[in-house]
Amino acid sequence: MFTTNDIINAKLKCYSIYQDLQSSLAGNSMTDPSVLEEQFTEICAEFGLNIEDTYEWCEFKNESTFLEAI
Repeated sequence: MFTTNDIINAKLKCYSIYQDLQSSLAGNSMTDPSVLEEQFTEICAEFGLNIEDTYEWCEFKNESTFLEAI
């Protein structure tokens, strides 16, 4: 059984992986994107998170952070 805090931490970990993936896809990181995608998928599976919903949450969080910086 996972607590709300566990789920929040899992989503934040996914967000960190999402940021690394975006950096890698932009050519700013040498990390293999497939490894990052696998890590993202594993965390979602472990905590029962829907992969697509979590990815969309990461995109929204990233866009919100970008807009706050402007």
